[in-house]
Amino acid sequence: MYDVIIVGSGLAGMCVANLLSDTGKKVAIFEKQNMLFGSSRYSTLNLATCENSLQKSLGIKDNATTFLDDMYGFSGGFGDKKLLEILAINSNLALKTLQSFGCEYKDEIFLKDYHSVARVCEPKHSAIKSILNPLHQRIINKVDIFLEQEIVDLEKNGSKIDAVILKDDTKLKAKIVVFATGGFSRDKEFIHLQNPLASFTKSQTTAQSNANSLKTLLKVGAIPVQVELMRYAFNFGIEILPYSLIIDINTGQRLCDESKTRQELAYEILHADKVSKFAKGSIALFDEYAIKTLFSKELLQSYIDKSMIKIFNNTFDIAEFFGLDNNKFDSQIKLYNSYFDSGIDTKFGKNLLNPAYKKLEKAPFYALNLEVYLNYTQGGVAINEHSQVINIKTFQPFSNLFVVGEASGGVHGMGRLNGCSSLECVVFAMQCAKKIKEILA
Repeated sequence: MYDVIIVGSGLAGMCVANLLSDTGKKVAIFEKQNMLFGSSRYSTLNLATCENSLQKSLGIKDNATTFLDDMYGFSGGFGDKKLLEILAINSNLALKTLQSFGCEYKDEIFLKDYHSVARVCEPKHSAIKSILNPLHQRIINKVDIFLEQEIVDLEKNGSKIDAVILKDDTKLKAKIVVFATGGFSRDKEFIHLQNPLASFTKSQTTAQSNANSLKTLLKVGAIPVQVELMRYAFNFGIEILPYSLIIDINTGQRLCDESKTRQELAYEILHADKVSKFAKGSIALFDEYAIKTLFSKELLQSYIDKSMIKIFNNTFDIAEFFGLDNNKFDSQIKLYNSYFDSGIDTKFGKNLLNPAYKKLEKAPFYALNLEVYLNYTQGGVAINEHSQVINIKTFQPFSNLFVVGEASGGVHGMGRLNGCSSLECVVFAMQCAKKIKEILA
């Protein structure tokens, strides 16, 4: 029998294992893939923290209340304020804990989209080299690790889990079970049932990012929370889009206010494809002035090399390439440019007072393909402040079943800020480990 079985080897699972590795308890990680780290290996693993030493050295004023306000505000009022407060209060401790485990971050602090102050830490090198490998190295010979072993069911006795069942029907007894299995962003069938629009997305997560673990948890009586909410992403920084003109290729019309939030922009793009027969997508158009303002030569070339950006000498070539009616397309550009003369965007209400926003008029022109990705699912199962799973029959926690990280639901509501996914993994791994130590004492 194991004292603790951890399901999943991404950041959340690795953190739980590290926090329990020196307790003398028998701990095991079960990973369904043939390699460690799950979808965490494809994440940046940025970490949002407040009141950290870098902020203090730079004179950046920040605290848990401000951080909580930012997170809850971005959640659209759908976030769990109690759980978000736990994240904010423990964010600096999360950073110190990771550093004590050998994880390394840059000696800089970054202001990322929709944070009110600079508070995001980036790994010193890559996520794997600076975060995941150190966590793995620290538990070698302390924690048993099994690859290609998928847990497909749980044996329940009232509000207690007695055992996990593997895909080959092997039954393993455990005093504590922790699910740290991530989200379901590749499970198109399940996603379509919850949010049909999201099934038009691509994903950069592992091919096995499905809803199987979620279904296993629901089967024993976990409560599903906000499984229809998705966090959309783009394969570029969205801060460049307000400087562009976005065209729906399906109609040849301007799509929306280009300065909308990530979630709003993704919705507009996905909805345009959903209502069209052809789902041709959308493009963001930049002129030479905008490109020189936004892109270094190296970054621009990398986008060109990846076929994300195409260059055109004139607007007629753009229309021809994308199969648009040139006269109608040209009229869209002229209409957009006219808003700068009047100072009012009468169609979508874009704020044109920003002096960096300019007309689209200086050739050459650049077309950026707008592909929406789904790399993070907001929903999952309900947990309490200790990361224990809530039983749908009693609304009380299962005594020995925990969920940490993206597999939980309702924490971030409609939107998650940059660096807060990693923060959730670390903080609730800390909350979970603390409770497990109490139970096993």
